[in-house]
Amino acid sequence: MAALVGGACGGPTGNPAVDPMNGRYRISSGGGALSTVQALTKRFSELHPGVLWDIENVGSDAAVASVVRGEADLGAVSRDLAANERGTVGTASIGAVGTAVGVNAANPLTGLTKDQIRDIFAGKITDWSQVGGSSGRIKAFVREPTSATREVFDAFIFAGKPSYRADYIPVDSNDQTMNAIHSFQDAISMLTLSEKSLSDPQIRLLSIDGVSATLANLSSGAYAMRRPLYVVFSASPDKRKPAIAALIEFIASPEGQKLTGK
Repeated sequence: MAALVGGACGGPTGNPAVDPMNGRYRISSGGGALSTVQALTKRFSELHPGVLWDIENVGSDAAVASVVRGEADLGAVSRDLAANERGTVGTASIGAVGTAVGVNAANPLTGLTKDQIRDIFAGKITDWSQVGGSSGRIKAFVREPTSATREVFDAFIFAGKPSYRADYIPVDSNDQTMNAIHSFQDAISMLTLSEKSLSDPQIRLLSIDGVSATLANLSSGAYAMRRPLYVVFSASPDKRKPAIAALIEFIASPEGQKLTGK
């Protein structure tokens, strides 16, 4: 999925100065970092209307590889760099994204403990009545193993050693996850903590060990099931195009930091 972000060039009649950064640039992004990158590049293009961005959602692994191979000018990832990636690219922090546990809004529960969540997804708890909810067999929806959303869930809930119930139902995207929760009153799943999931009237994001799943708690660090976001770029400063270098500076500015939620 690709998106074009930018503005049309224009100015008064005559010979206005041409911004040397004008041009089209490619960004490869992981899904968890996509909305933050879109917000940053949108504002940057408002400041530099001749800068256009082709943003493609390829996943964090492919985003790093694209930058290393020189196929993308910038990458965005929703995880720390792997050991074999460190040193191959430069990085700049653009905040964090959380993994939430969501249920159908008709479910009366508002929160669970970390242990209860683990036992639900492991199959030790199979009915909502076992955790104080209304009677009903739990339908557990689980993201694919390579999803950053699931990787964070596995690390936090299962301490890196996931053991899922045999009857879980696989889902392959955040949108598919949300649709599943919409469709089944007894559903539970992992999903990205975002404005989209928080504002969905058919979904309730559960508190974990008494900490609410909110963007404020994510930003402060109080919400622990989270993963860092970074932009990645050429490790060699002389290989960074002027617009990329300027965007990195913009990210570090007060306005850029506000857009990343810092």
